Amino acid sequence: MNLAGATNLLGAQARYFSDVYKLYEFKDDQLLKDYLDFITHEPVEWMKGFPAKLTQKGSFSRPKAAVIKLLKHADVIEVLGETYTQSVYDIVWNTFKKHVDTILATRQHSLAADQFGEQDSQSSEPAPPNLLITEDVESIQSTHSVRAPKRLAPVNWEKKYRILEEAYIQLVKEGVNASALTLLSALSSA
Repeated sequence: MNLAGATNLLGAQARYFSDVYKLYEFKDDQLLKDYLDFITHEPVEWMKGFPAKLTQKGSFSRPKAAVIKLLKHADVIEVLGETYTQSVYDIVWNTFKKHVDTILATRQHSLAADQFGEQDSQSSEPAPPNLLITEDVESIQSTHSVRAPKRLAPVNWEKKYRILEEAYIQLVKEGVNASALTLLSALSSA
C-alpha cells in the first residue's frame, strides 16, 4: 500500500496525514510502511515536524489522530499485519502522551519570542533584561503587599497590584501567553 492509497482511506482527516508526510518529503507513490518505519524510529522528531500553525493541543493532535485512524483501518491491518500496526500505534500514542506538552510549550515559547522579537526590531528602545525568577509564587504572595500613598488615594493601587500579581502567577505557572492575556484583559476593562 502506498501513501496515496492510505490517504484515500482517511476521508476528512486525509489532509492532516498527507500534509505531514509531504513536509518530510515523502511522495504519494512511496510505501506506507516506509513512512511508518520513519515514524517509529523518530517519533518525537516526527511530531516536532507537524505544521508550525498547530500550536494548540486540539489542532496539534490532528496529524497524530489521522495516523492512529489509519493504523486501526482493516485494510492497513490486512496489508501490514496486526502486530506491526499495533506496535506503531503504541509508539505514536505513547510518544504523544509523553511529549505533547513539551513540544507545544516549545512552539508557544518560540511563537511568543518571534512576536516579541518583531516588536523589538521595530522599536528603538533596548530589549528588557531577562528575569531570573528565584522565589516561588506562594512566598511572593505572602511577603509582598502594596499600600497606596495617601496623596494618590483616588488610584486603586490594590486593584492594580492584584492584576499584576495574577499576571505574574500566570507567567510562572502557565507562561507568557496567559500572563499577557491577563494584562490585556485588565487594560481593556479599565
